[in-house]
Amino acid sequence: MSSLQKSGNNQAKPNGKGLHPRNLHRQGYDFPSLVKAYPPLAPYVQPNAHGNLSIEFANPRAVKALNAALLQQHYNIVGWDIPEGALCPPIPGRPTTSTT
Repeated sequence: MSSLQKSGNNQAKPNGKGLHPRNLHRQGYDFPSLVKAYPPLAPYVQPNAHGNLSIEFANPRAVKALNAALLQQHYNIVGWDIPEGALCPPIPGRPTTSTT
């Protein structure tokens, strides 16, 4: 059975990970590819407690670098920036609840 389920109003519900079935990042981020597209992300990428490449999402600079890498790799937006100290919107590929 598919993880895509229809609700009463015909909208797709998220899959078990809390992400929409068409989300490009349901299986996680391709950090090597993102670093290749945006080298300033490299210092923030490291193995997490599960041995998977990740960033420290509590670090605003890491989140900003990940946003820039995603925008550049997937949307060809080069040179994106926001002022230092400005709120960086959350990454849309992250689940809303933690499973750990």
